[in-house]
Amino acid sequence: MADKADSYIEAEVIAPPSVLETNVWGIQAYHVITVEVLKRIEGEVVPAKIELIISARVEGADPMLRQGMRVIAGVAKAGEDAGRLAGKYFVSRYSTFYVTDSGYVLSVAGDDYAEEVNGRRAEWFRGWLRGLTLRRNEA
Repeated sequence: MADKADSYIEAEVIAPPSVLETNVWGIQAYHVITVEVLKRIEGEVVPAKIELIISARVEGADPMLRQGMRVIAGVAKAGEDAGRLAGKYFVSRYSTFYVTDSGYVLSVAGDDYAEEVNGRRAEWFRGWLRGLTLRRNEA
């Protein structure tokens, strides 16, 4: 999870998902989700409002984020060579965590990280991510 993200952010979905038709890297369509960045937890600075892109190749395999939802996510900016995706931010289910109205974290993916972080407070999780990033940088 930590190896692929440029930044970790906490954000709120401010626009319903749309579909962007493309043929970048053999993937025909992406969900585009506009979010307001509430906090930059770690990594590179990102604008206050960004567009997240999630592959629509396998419907239901990645998170479908709806307006008003809060998430903590690892994001990576698409390069200028990404055509219609340039300037948007890649995110995957493995680096996306829902934040409940009560301030608890739930993993979108049912992986090893889910067992460690599900049901923890968002404050704890932000600190855990910072520590994960520090350990990666020291290696």
